[in-house]
Amino acid sequence: MSKVTAPEGYVINKENVKVEVLTERGSENSYEMEWLDKVEIIPHTGIELPKALNVRAFARRLKGHQDISSQGILLNYPVNL
Repeated sequence: MSKVTAPEGYVINKENVKVEVLTERGSENSYEMEWLDKVEIIPHTGIELPKALNVRAFARRLKGHQDISSQGILLNYPVNL
């Protein structure tokens, strides 16, 4: 799991976070994104944006005798504040 947290006074613009899968090794690959610590950005409007993001990547290894280092998924996800 990887966690990104915005500095004090900032939030994450989740509409601009685009995940790019750089490599996929294994028989099944996926990822999950979880937005955390939402704050109301304009008082009394209900408009909230997150201060943190968790990303989890999953990869199932290929069957047979494979080098374990050849398993996994590599993601790139630039975060705009």
